[in-house]
Amino acid sequence: MRKIALMAMAAVFLFLIMLPLGCNKTEPPTEEAVAPVENPTIDAFGTIAVKTISELVIDFPAQVTEVHVEAGQMLTAGEKLVTLDLRDIKNAIEKQQFELQRLQNDLQMQQTLHQKAQQDLQRRQSLLDSGAISDTEYEEFEMSVIGAANTVKNLEISIAAAQSELTRLNNKLYGNPHLKGNALVSPFRQGLVYQLNCQTGQTTDPARSLLSIMDLQTIYAEAEIPEEFIGDVKPDAAVRIVPVADSSREYHGRIKKISDLAVERNGETIIPVEISLDDYDEFLKPYYNVDVQISI
Repeated sequence: MRKIALMAMAAVFLFLIMLPLGCNKTEPPTEEAVAPVENPTIDAFGTIAVKTISELVIDFPAQVTEVHVEAGQMLTAGEKLVTLDLRDIKNAIEKQQFELQRLQNDLQMQQTLHQKAQQDLQRRQSLLDSGAISDTEYEEFEMSVIGAANTVKNLEISIAAAQSELTRLNNKLYGNPHLKGNALVSPFRQGLVYQLNCQTGQTTDPARSLLSIMDLQTIYAEAEIPEEFIGDVKPDAAVRIVPVADSSREYHGRIKKISDLAVERNGETIIPVEISLDDYDEFLKPYYNVDVQISI
């Protein structure tokens, strides 16, 4: 009996010793948190560019009487650029109108004379048939009728040429969409004077523009992508644009065009891409340098 009691006490003692070991189970190692990977981008260098630049030309002689703008000035549609003295072209138009009217009056008179001469020729034909006049007399009068017909024809040719010249002069003065009254005006709702090539007192030269205007509504960014990265650039990809002039500013756009032609720049082959400017403001100037980040 005593032996059984000792064995029971030994069993309890052994259980108490093993109990803590059963509770200390090994916990599986916890996985370390992985930092999320940022959206990958291609970084590139670019510039601000403008698609539309309008060269304003006056293709007839006129004197510049006043210049209202200067290079780099922002403009709105219809704003005066240059005032002109148009007296010479207006005098030329008036002179041509008088010449055209004179020719038309001459034609009317010669047509009347030619018609009467033809009627008289018919009467002389009857006289010739009756022997009242000779063949020579008839032929001389017939030649005068032919001469009258040629005079009419020449006048018609001269009138056509005079009308063409009058139309040409009128088109020069009144067909120029940028000429309102005696002043050149800005054609764009958001314009910028790019180059100013005239001054007060100067006479216009048809071979040279008075000034050129940028249409800022056609502004965009152009970036240069190294050829090893161009395969990752997709049309309509989002682009972040940061101007070098102020890195605190940020603009956004999308890839609008990937050039089909690679070019070499400083020993490196690059492909130009065109980027829209979705939130353009007047801080961005043409030819500003920008850094771009293209989402891939």
